Amino acid sequence: SYFLSAMPVKVDPAGGVFLLESADGFIPAEFRLHQNHPNPFNPRTVIGYDLPAETRVRLDVYTLLGEKVATLVNEVQAAGSQMVEFNGDGLPSGTYFYRLHAGGFTQVGKMLLAR
Repeated sequence: SYFLSAMPVKVDPAGGVFLLESADGFIPAEFRLHQNHPNPFNPRTVIGYDLPAETRVRLDVYTLLGEKVATLVNEVQAAGSQMVEFNGDGLPSGTYFYRLHAGGFTQVGKMLLAR
């Protein structure tokens, strides 16, 4: 359609989400938390997420019992795609959860530390 062809957009092949073009490149059109990779991991993994606007971000890691083991991000971040590394050194093998709070958006992902 004319509307889409006239707008500066591209499609993210991983998720099929439209990305809007800005002066700094392409900005995600919606909040999104990605699956960590690699998963399972030992001892490092990367967690990615998308921010459609500048917002306060908090990314925490929890045990299966709900105990917080790390805060990976706790700051205002610019719109765009972000990645942060989690290092599980010193933690036992098992299932962990990571929770992203960004503006009014909250999502949880599950990851497995395998020694």
